[in-house]
Amino acid sequence: MNITRIIDNTNSIKKMIEECKTAKFQNVADTYLPIGPTTIEKQGLDWPSVYKAIIEISFNTKSKLNNWPEVQSKLSEHFSTNRETRDLISIINEIYLNSTGLRDITPLAYLVCEKKSNARTNSMENIFIGLLSTPGRGDVKDEGNNLLEKLVIEALKSNCIANNNTNSKKTYLPFLSELFTKDIEELKSSTSWFVDEFENLIELYSFLYLTHLSISIGVPRLRYDLPKSQPLYFILENETASKDRYECNAHGYNYIFSKTTGHAKKIFPYLGYLNWITDQPLWDLLQDDSPSLTQNINHLNSNISILFNEPYQEALDYKSAVEKGLDIQYRVIMKTDRKTANEKVVNVFHDVFSRNFITNRRSAGSYFELKSSTLMLLTNLVIGKGNKLLIDDVVDAFKERGIWLDILSKNALLKFYESVGNCEKLSDSGDAVYVKSTI
Repeated sequence: MNITRIIDNTNSIKKMIEECKTAKFQNVADTYLPIGPTTIEKQGLDWPSVYKAIIEISFNTKSKLNNWPEVQSKLSEHFSTNRETRDLISIINEIYLNSTGLRDITPLAYLVCEKKSNARTNSMENIFIGLLSTPGRGDVKDEGNNLLEKLVIEALKSNCIANNNTNSKKTYLPFLSELFTKDIEELKSSTSWFVDEFENLIELYSFLYLTHLSISIGVPRLRYDLPKSQPLYFILENETASKDRYECNAHGYNYIFSKTTGHAKKIFPYLGYLNWITDQPLWDLLQDDSPSLTQNINHLNSNISILFNEPYQEALDYKSAVEKGLDIQYRVIMKTDRKTANEKVVNVFHDVFSRNFITNRRSAGSYFELKSSTLMLLTNLVIGKGNKLLIDDVVDAFKERGIWLDILSKNALLKFYESVGNCEKLSDSGDAVYVKSTI
Protein backbone atom coordinates (compact mmCIF):
# COMPACT_ATOMS: atom_id res chain seq x y z
CA MET A 1 0.00 0.00 0.00
CA ASN A 2 1.33 3.43 -0.95
CA ILE A 3 1.86 5.45 2.23
CA THR A 4 2.75 8.55 0.22
CA ARG A 5 -0.58 8.33 -1.64
CA ILE A 6 -2.45 8.16 1.68
CA ILE A 7 -0.53 11.10 3.15
CA ASP A 8 -1.03 13.26 0.04
CA ASN A 9 -4.76 12.58 -0.01
CA THR A 10 -5.01 13.24 3.73
CA ASN A 11 -3.36 16.63 3.19
CA SER A 12 -5.83 17.40 0.38
CA ILE A 13 -8.74 16.67 2.69
CA LYS A 14 -7.17 18.82 5.44
CA LYS A 15 -7.17 21.71 3.00
CA MET A 16 -10.87 21.13 2.28
CA ILE A 17 -11.51 21.29 6.03
CA GLU A 18 -9.60 24.56 6.33
CA GLU A 19 -11.52 26.06 3.40
CA CYS A 20 -14.85 24.52 4.52
CA LYS A 21 -15.35 23.18 1.00
CA THR A 22 -16.98 19.76 1.10
CA ALA A 23 -17.86 20.21 -2.58
CA LYS A 24 -14.22 19.53 -3.47
CA PHE A 25 -14.47 16.03 -2.01
CA GLN A 26 -14.63 13.73 -5.02
CA ASN A 27 -15.49 10.05 -5.18
CA VAL A 28 -13.23 8.84 -8.01
CA ALA A 29 -13.77 5.18 -8.88
CA ASP A 30 -12.79 4.93 -12.54
CA THR A 31 -9.78 2.60 -12.19
CA TYR A 32 -11.94 -0.52 -12.01
CA LEU A 33 -15.42 0.87 -12.67
CA PRO A 34 -16.50 1.83 -16.22
CA ILE A 35 -19.61 3.67 -15.02
CA GLY A 36 -19.59 7.31 -14.02
CA PRO A 37 -22.03 9.20 -11.76
CA THR A 38 -24.10 10.57 -14.65
CA THR A 39 -26.97 9.44 -16.84
CA ILE A 40 -26.24 7.01 -19.66
CA GLU A 41 -26.60 9.83 -22.20
CA LYS A 42 -23.65 11.62 -20.59
CA GLN A 43 -21.43 8.56 -20.00
CA GLY A 44 -19.63 8.88 -23.33
CA LEU A 45 -18.67 5.18 -23.40
CA ASP A 46 -17.57 4.51 -26.98
CA TRP A 47 -17.97 0.78 -27.64
CA PRO A 48 -16.22 0.80 -31.07
CA SER A 49 -13.07 2.05 -29.32
CA VAL A 50 -13.40 -0.71 -26.70
CA TYR A 51 -13.87 -3.37 -29.38
CA LYS A 52 -10.82 -2.06 -31.19
CA ALA A 53 -8.68 -2.27 -28.03
CA ILE A 54 -9.77 -5.87 -27.43
CA ILE A 55 -9.09 -6.96 -31.02
CA GLU A 56 -5.67 -5.29 -30.99
CA ILE A 57 -4.65 -7.32 -27.93
CA SER A 58 -6.41 -10.53 -28.87
CA PHE A 59 -5.03 -10.69 -32.40
CA ASN A 60 -1.79 -8.86 -31.54
CA THR A 61 -2.25 -6.55 -34.48
CA LYS A 62 -3.38 -3.02 -35.27
CA SER A 63 -4.46 -1.21 -38.41
CA LYS A 64 -2.67 1.61 -40.16
CA LEU A 65 -6.10 2.74 -41.38
CA ASN A 66 -8.22 4.51 -38.78
CA ASN A 67 -11.48 5.32 -40.55
CA TRP A 68 -13.67 4.07 -43.36
CA PRO A 69 -12.80 6.79 -45.89
CA GLU A 70 -9.14 5.69 -45.51
CA VAL A 71 -10.13 2.04 -46.01
CA GLN A 72 -12.22 2.81 -49.07
CA SER A 73 -9.51 4.97 -50.59
CA LYS A 74 -6.61 2.59 -49.89
CA LEU A 75 -8.35 -0.61 -50.88
CA SER A 76 -10.05 0.94 -53.92
CA GLU A 77 -6.63 2.07 -55.11
CA HIS A 78 -5.25 -1.42 -54.45
CA PHE A 79 -7.93 -3.19 -56.48
CA SER A 80 -8.09 -0.54 -59.23
CA THR A 81 -4.40 -0.85 -60.04
CA ASN A 82 -4.56 -4.66 -60.21
CA ARG A 83 -5.41 -5.93 -63.68
CA GLU A 84 -7.24 -8.97 -62.29
CA THR A 85 -9.50 -7.03 -59.92
CA ARG A 86 -10.01 -3.57 -61.45
CA ASP A 87 -13.22 -4.66 -63.20
CA LEU A 88 -14.61 -5.78 -59.84
CA ILE A 89 -14.01 -2.54 -58.00
CA SER A 90 -17.64 -1.37 -58.14
CA ILE A 91 -18.85 -4.67 -56.64
CA ILE A 92 -16.14 -4.64 -53.96
CA ASN A 93 -16.99 -1.06 -53.02
CA GLU A 94 -20.70 -1.76 -52.82
CA ILE A 95 -20.53 -5.02 -50.84
CA TYR A 96 -17.40 -4.88 -48.68
CA LEU A 97 -15.81 -1.45 -48.37
CA ASN A 98 -18.07 -0.20 -45.61
CA SER A 99 -18.24 -0.88 -41.89
CA THR A 100 -21.10 -3.37 -42.09
CA GLY A 101 -19.93 -5.37 -45.09
CA LEU A 102 -16.35 -5.79 -43.92
CA ARG A 103 -17.32 -6.56 -40.33
CA ASP A 104 -19.48 -9.43 -41.57
CA ILE A 105 -16.43 -11.26 -42.93
CA THR A 106 -13.45 -10.43 -40.69
CA PRO A 107 -12.73 -9.40 -37.07
CA LEU A 108 -10.03 -7.07 -38.41
CA ALA A 109 -12.80 -4.66 -39.41
CA TYR A 110 -13.06 -3.70 -35.71
CA LEU A 111 -9.57 -2.22 -35.99
CA VAL A 112 -10.88 0.50 -38.30
CA CYS A 113 -11.97 3.04 -35.73
CA GLU A 114 -10.82 6.45 -34.56
CA LYS A 115 -10.50 5.98 -30.80
CA LYS A 116 -12.43 8.41 -28.64
CA SER A 117 -10.62 9.14 -25.42
CA ASN A 118 -12.74 9.84 -22.34
CA ALA A 119 -12.83 8.52 -18.80
CA ARG A 120 -15.53 5.89 -19.30
CA THR A 121 -14.07 4.56 -22.55
CA ASN A 122 -10.54 4.46 -21.12
CA SER A 123 -11.78 2.60 -18.03
CA MET A 124 -13.62 -0.03 -20.06
CA GLU A 125 -10.66 -0.49 -22.41
CA ASN A 126 -8.33 -0.99 -19.45
CA ILE A 127 -10.75 -3.43 -17.82
CA PHE A 128 -10.86 -5.65 -20.91
CA ILE A 129 -7.14 -5.34 -21.54
CA GLY A 130 -6.71 -6.57 -17.97
CA LEU A 131 -9.16 -9.41 -18.61
CA LEU A 132 -7.01 -10.57 -21.53
CA SER A 133 -4.40 -12.33 -19.42
CA THR A 134 -2.09 -12.95 -22.40
CA PRO A 135 -1.90 -11.20 -25.79
CA GLY A 136 -3.08 -13.23 -28.77
CA ARG A 137 -0.73 -14.89 -31.18
CA GLY A 138 -1.70 -12.71 -34.12
CA ASP A 139 -2.90 -15.72 -36.10
CA VAL A 140 -5.68 -14.17 -38.15
CA LYS A 141 -6.90 -17.25 -39.99
CA ASP A 142 -9.93 -15.76 -41.74
CA GLU A 143 -9.76 -16.24 -45.49
CA GLY A 144 -13.36 -15.51 -46.41
CA ASN A 145 -16.08 -17.69 -47.88
CA ASN A 146 -15.23 -16.97 -51.52
CA LEU A 147 -12.43 -15.60 -53.64
CA LEU A 148 -13.67 -12.01 -53.47
CA GLU A 149 -13.81 -12.04 -49.67
CA LYS A 150 -10.34 -13.60 -49.55
CA LEU A 151 -8.93 -10.78 -51.69
CA VAL A 152 -10.57 -8.08 -49.56
CA ILE A 153 -9.32 -9.61 -46.30
CA GLU A 154 -5.79 -9.98 -47.64
CA ALA A 155 -5.81 -6.33 -48.71
CA LEU A 156 -6.92 -5.28 -45.23
CA LYS A 157 -4.26 -7.49 -43.61
CA SER A 158 -1.59 -5.82 -45.72
CA ASN A 159 -2.47 -2.56 -43.95
CA CYS A 160 -2.04 -4.06 -40.46
CA ILE A 161 1.08 -4.21 -38.32
CA ALA A 162 2.06 -6.03 -35.11
CA ASN A 163 0.60 -4.48 -31.99
CA ASN A 164 3.42 -5.41 -29.56
CA ASN A 165 1.39 -4.36 -26.52
CA THR A 166 2.94 -5.47 -23.24
CA ASN A 167 -0.52 -5.72 -21.59
CA SER A 168 0.48 -4.45 -18.14
CA LYS A 169 -3.06 -3.71 -16.91
CA LYS A 170 -4.13 -5.50 -13.74
CA THR A 171 -7.60 -6.95 -13.40
CA TYR A 172 -9.60 -7.03 -10.19
CA LEU A 173 -10.94 -10.50 -11.06
CA PRO A 174 -8.15 -12.86 -12.20
CA PHE A 175 -10.48 -15.89 -12.33
CA LEU A 176 -12.63 -14.08 -14.90
CA SER A 177 -9.52 -13.01 -16.81
CA GLU A 178 -8.39 -16.59 -17.28
CA LEU A 179 -11.80 -17.62 -18.60
CA PHE A 180 -12.33 -14.59 -20.84
CA THR A 181 -8.95 -15.19 -22.47
CA LYS A 182 -9.87 -18.84 -23.00
CA ASP A 183 -13.28 -17.96 -24.43
CA ILE A 184 -11.99 -15.31 -26.83
CA GLU A 185 -9.40 -17.78 -28.13
CA GLU A 186 -12.12 -20.41 -28.61
CA LEU A 187 -14.24 -17.88 -30.46
CA LYS A 188 -11.31 -17.19 -32.78
CA SER A 189 -11.44 -20.80 -34.00
CA SER A 190 -14.19 -19.82 -36.46
CA THR A 191 -14.25 -16.46 -38.21
CA SER A 192 -17.98 -16.55 -38.94
CA TRP A 193 -18.69 -17.49 -35.32
CA PHE A 194 -16.43 -14.71 -34.09
CA VAL A 195 -18.07 -11.95 -36.14
CA ASP A 196 -21.53 -13.22 -35.13
CA GLU A 197 -20.86 -13.48 -31.39
CA PHE A 198 -17.99 -11.15 -30.46
CA GLU A 199 -20.15 -8.25 -29.27
CA ASN A 200 -22.46 -10.66 -27.41
CA LEU A 201 -19.44 -12.12 -25.59
CA ILE A 202 -18.26 -8.65 -24.60
CA GLU A 203 -21.74 -7.78 -23.30
CA LEU A 204 -21.81 -11.00 -21.24
CA TYR A 205 -18.39 -10.44 -19.69
CA SER A 206 -19.15 -6.77 -18.97
CA PHE A 207 -22.13 -7.96 -16.94
CA LEU A 208 -20.22 -10.78 -15.22
CA TYR A 209 -17.36 -8.41 -14.39
CA LEU A 210 -19.62 -5.83 -12.75
CA THR A 211 -21.72 -8.33 -10.79
CA HIS A 212 -18.73 -10.26 -9.44
CA LEU A 213 -16.79 -7.07 -8.75
CA SER A 214 -19.78 -5.98 -6.64
CA ILE A 215 -19.67 -9.26 -4.72
CA SER A 216 -15.89 -9.26 -4.26
CA ILE A 217 -15.87 -5.73 -2.86
CA GLY A 218 -19.27 -5.73 -1.17
CA VAL A 219 -18.98 -8.91 0.92
CA PRO A 220 -16.66 -8.21 3.91
CA ARG A 221 -15.28 -11.76 4.20
CA LEU A 222 -14.24 -11.72 0.51
CA ARG A 223 -12.53 -8.33 0.22
CA TYR A 224 -9.01 -9.38 1.12
CA ASP A 225 -8.99 -12.77 -0.62
CA LEU A 226 -8.09 -13.56 -4.21
CA PRO A 227 -11.48 -13.41 -5.98
CA LYS A 228 -13.08 -16.59 -7.28
CA SER A 229 -16.48 -17.42 -8.69
CA GLN A 230 -19.13 -16.80 -6.04
CA PRO A 231 -22.73 -18.05 -6.07
CA LEU A 232 -24.79 -15.95 -8.48
CA TYR A 233 -27.90 -17.80 -9.65
CA PHE A 234 -29.68 -17.54 -12.98
CA ILE A 235 -32.82 -19.10 -14.37
CA LEU A 236 -33.34 -20.11 -17.99
CA GLU A 237 -35.47 -18.09 -20.36
CA ASN A 238 -38.32 -20.59 -20.62
CA GLU A 239 -38.51 -22.01 -17.10
CA THR A 240 -40.88 -21.10 -14.29
CA ALA A 241 -39.77 -18.78 -11.50
CA SER A 242 -40.92 -19.10 -7.91
CA LYS A 243 -40.31 -17.41 -4.59
CA ASP A 244 -39.68 -20.89 -3.17
CA ARG A 245 -36.39 -21.15 -5.06
CA TYR A 246 -34.07 -20.15 -2.24
CA GLU A 247 -30.76 -19.92 -4.12
CA CYS A 248 -32.19 -17.86 -6.97
CA ASN A 249 -33.74 -15.41 -4.52
CA ALA A 250 -30.94 -15.24 -1.93
CA HIS A 251 -28.04 -15.14 -4.40
CA GLY A 252 -29.59 -13.85 -7.59
CA TYR A 253 -31.01 -10.52 -8.73
CA ASN A 254 -31.70 -9.20 -5.23
CA TYR A 255 -28.19 -10.13 -4.08
CA ILE A 256 -26.93 -7.43 -6.43
CA PHE A 257 -29.80 -5.00 -6.93
CA SER A 258 -31.94 -5.03 -3.77
CA LYS A 259 -32.48 -1.41 -2.74
CA THR A 260 -31.75 -2.28 0.89
CA THR A 261 -29.14 -5.06 0.86
CA GLY A 262 -27.88 -5.25 -2.75
CA HIS A 263 -24.13 -4.97 -3.33
CA ALA A 264 -24.46 -2.77 -6.44
CA LYS A 265 -25.04 0.35 -4.35
CA LYS A 266 -21.71 -0.12 -2.57
CA ILE A 267 -19.44 -0.49 -5.58
CA PHE A 268 -19.09 3.24 -6.37
CA PRO A 269 -18.42 4.57 -2.83
CA TYR A 270 -16.21 1.62 -1.87
CA LEU A 271 -14.01 1.92 -4.96
CA GLY A 272 -13.94 5.67 -4.40
CA TYR A 273 -12.56 5.15 -0.90
CA LEU A 274 -10.01 2.56 -2.02
CA ASN A 275 -8.77 5.06 -4.57
CA TRP A 276 -7.69 7.29 -1.66
CA ILE A 277 -5.31 4.62 -0.38
CA THR A 278 -4.22 2.50 -3.38
CA ASP A 279 -4.44 1.93 -7.12
CA GLN A 280 -4.20 -1.85 -6.63
CA PRO A 281 -6.97 -4.36 -5.94
CA LEU A 282 -7.59 -4.65 -2.21
CA TRP A 283 -6.84 -8.39 -2.27
CA ASP A 284 -3.45 -7.73 -3.90
CA LEU A 285 -2.11 -5.42 -1.20
CA LEU A 286 0.89 -6.43 0.84
CA GLN A 287 -0.42 -7.73 4.13
CA ASP A 288 1.55 -5.10 6.00
CA ASP A 289 0.00 -4.55 9.39
CA SER A 290 2.61 -2.03 10.47
CA PRO A 291 1.66 0.65 13.01
CA SER A 292 2.65 3.31 10.45
CA LEU A 293 0.18 2.03 7.83
CA THR A 294 -2.67 1.74 10.32
CA GLN A 295 -1.89 5.18 11.70
CA ASN A 296 -1.96 6.82 8.28
CA ILE A 297 -5.25 5.17 7.29
CA ASN A 298 -6.74 6.25 10.62
CA HIS A 299 -5.51 9.77 9.96
CA LEU A 300 -7.15 9.79 6.52
CA ASN A 301 -10.41 8.42 7.92
CA SER A 302 -10.40 10.91 10.76
CA ASN A 303 -10.06 13.86 8.40
CA ILE A 304 -12.87 12.60 6.15
CA SER A 305 -15.01 12.31 9.29
CA ILE A 306 -14.14 15.84 10.39
CA LEU A 307 -14.96 17.22 6.92
CA PHE A 308 -18.46 15.73 7.06
CA ASN A 309 -19.10 15.88 10.83
CA GLU A 310 -19.04 12.12 11.21
CA PRO A 311 -17.89 10.37 14.42
CA TYR A 312 -14.70 8.31 14.20
CA GLN A 313 -12.90 5.99 16.57
CA GLU A 314 -9.42 4.83 15.58
CA ALA A 315 -8.89 1.22 14.53
CA LEU A 316 -6.13 -1.01 15.95
CA ASP A 317 -5.07 -2.71 12.69
CA TYR A 318 -5.06 -1.79 9.03
CA LYS A 319 -7.94 -4.06 7.96
CA SER A 320 -10.19 -2.62 10.63
CA ALA A 321 -9.10 0.86 9.55
CA VAL A 322 -9.98 0.09 5.92
CA GLU A 323 -13.36 -1.28 7.00
CA LYS A 324 -14.05 1.90 8.96
CA GLY A 325 -12.98 3.99 5.97
CA LEU A 326 -15.31 2.12 3.63
CA ASP A 327 -18.18 2.65 6.04
CA ILE A 328 -17.44 6.39 6.37
CA GLN A 329 -17.26 6.87 2.61
CA TYR A 330 -20.57 5.05 2.15
CA ARG A 331 -22.27 7.13 4.85
CA VAL A 332 -20.91 10.35 3.34
CA ILE A 333 -22.23 9.37 -0.10
CA MET A 334 -25.66 8.43 1.26
CA LYS A 335 -26.18 11.53 3.40
CA THR A 336 -25.12 14.16 0.85
CA ASP A 337 -26.19 15.07 -2.67
CA ARG A 338 -23.65 12.46 -3.82
CA LYS A 339 -26.38 9.92 -3.12
CA THR A 340 -27.94 10.93 -6.44
CA ALA A 341 -24.62 10.29 -8.19
CA ASN A 342 -24.47 6.83 -6.65
CA GLU A 343 -28.03 6.11 -7.78
CA LYS A 344 -27.05 7.05 -11.35
CA VAL A 345 -24.18 4.55 -11.24
CA VAL A 346 -26.51 1.79 -10.04
CA ASN A 347 -29.16 2.72 -12.62
CA VAL A 348 -26.69 2.49 -15.51
CA PHE A 349 -25.39 -0.82 -14.12
CA HIS A 350 -28.97 -2.11 -13.95
CA ASP A 351 -30.61 -0.57 -17.01
CA VAL A 352 -27.71 -0.75 -19.47
CA PHE A 353 -25.14 -3.36 -18.52
CA SER A 354 -27.67 -5.82 -17.08
CA ARG A 355 -30.71 -5.23 -19.26
CA ASN A 356 -30.33 -8.43 -21.30
CA PHE A 357 -29.76 -10.59 -18.20
CA ILE A 358 -32.78 -9.55 -16.11
CA THR A 359 -36.33 -10.83 -16.26
CA ASN A 360 -39.30 -9.67 -14.22
CA ARG A 361 -41.62 -12.58 -13.42
CA ARG A 362 -44.33 -10.40 -11.88
CA SER A 363 -45.43 -11.83 -8.52
CA ALA A 364 -42.36 -14.09 -8.39
CA GLY A 365 -40.07 -11.05 -8.62
CA SER A 366 -36.97 -10.30 -10.71
CA TYR A 367 -34.27 -12.81 -11.61
CA PHE A 368 -31.07 -13.04 -13.55
CA GLU A 369 -31.86 -14.90 -16.75
CA LEU A 370 -29.97 -16.78 -19.44
CA LYS A 371 -31.56 -16.27 -22.84
CA SER A 372 -31.35 -19.16 -25.28
CA SER A 373 -28.87 -17.30 -27.50
CA THR A 374 -26.54 -16.65 -24.55
CA LEU A 375 -26.95 -20.24 -23.41
CA MET A 376 -25.86 -21.61 -26.79
CA LEU A 377 -22.90 -19.22 -26.96
CA LEU A 378 -21.72 -20.35 -23.52
CA THR A 379 -22.33 -24.00 -24.33
CA ASN A 380 -20.24 -23.92 -27.49
CA LEU A 381 -17.47 -21.97 -25.76
CA VAL A 382 -17.10 -24.43 -22.89
CA ILE A 383 -17.39 -27.55 -25.05
CA GLY A 384 -15.14 -26.46 -27.89
CA LYS A 385 -15.54 -26.82 -31.61
CA GLY A 386 -16.88 -30.22 -32.62
CA ASN A 387 -16.51 -31.88 -29.20
CA LYS A 388 -18.85 -32.97 -26.42
CA LEU A 389 -18.95 -32.85 -22.61
CA LEU A 390 -20.96 -34.48 -19.86
CA ILE A 391 -23.77 -32.15 -18.86
CA ASP A 392 -22.42 -31.95 -15.27
CA ASP A 393 -19.10 -30.71 -16.67
CA VAL A 394 -20.95 -28.10 -18.74
CA VAL A 395 -22.76 -26.86 -15.63
CA ASP A 396 -19.45 -26.72 -13.73
CA ALA A 397 -17.91 -24.68 -16.57
CA PHE A 398 -20.80 -22.22 -16.32
CA LYS A 399 -20.17 -21.97 -12.58
CA GLU A 400 -16.48 -21.22 -13.16
CA ARG A 401 -17.61 -18.18 -15.16
CA GLY A 402 -19.85 -16.98 -12.34
CA ILE A 403 -23.12 -18.40 -13.69
CA TRP A 404 -24.74 -20.75 -11.18
CA LEU A 405 -27.83 -22.94 -11.70
CA ASP A 406 -30.00 -24.59 -9.07
CA ILE A 407 -31.39 -28.13 -9.49
CA LEU A 408 -34.53 -26.95 -11.29
CA SER A 409 -32.50 -24.90 -13.77
CA LYS A 410 -30.22 -27.90 -14.38
CA ASN A 411 -33.27 -29.99 -15.29
CA ALA A 412 -34.53 -27.20 -17.54
CA LEU A 413 -31.08 -27.04 -19.14
CA LEU A 414 -31.22 -30.74 -20.03
CA LYS A 415 -34.65 -30.27 -21.60
CA PHE A 416 -33.33 -27.31 -23.58
CA TYR A 417 -30.44 -29.34 -24.97
CA GLU A 418 -32.84 -32.14 -25.91
CA SER A 419 -35.08 -29.64 -27.72
CA VAL A 420 -32.25 -28.29 -29.87
CA GLY A 421 -30.88 -31.76 -30.62
CA ASN A 422 -27.35 -31.48 -29.22
CA CYS A 423 -27.88 -34.00 -26.43
CA GLU A 424 -26.61 -37.60 -26.44
CA LYS A 425 -27.73 -40.15 -23.84
CA LEU A 426 -25.52 -43.19 -23.29
CA SER A 427 -28.18 -45.11 -21.35
CA ASP A 428 -31.94 -45.23 -21.08
CA SER A 429 -31.73 -44.17 -17.45
CA GLY A 430 -30.13 -40.89 -18.45
CA ASP A 431 -27.25 -41.31 -15.97
CA ALA A 432 -24.69 -40.25 -18.58
CA VAL A 433 -25.74 -37.37 -20.82
CA TYR A 434 -23.34 -35.70 -23.22
CA VAL A 435 -23.88 -32.24 -24.68
CA LYS A 436 -22.47 -31.69 -28.15
CA SER A 437 -21.17 -28.51 -29.71
CA THR A 438 -23.26 -26.97 -32.47
CA ILE A 439 -20.31 -25.26 -34.16
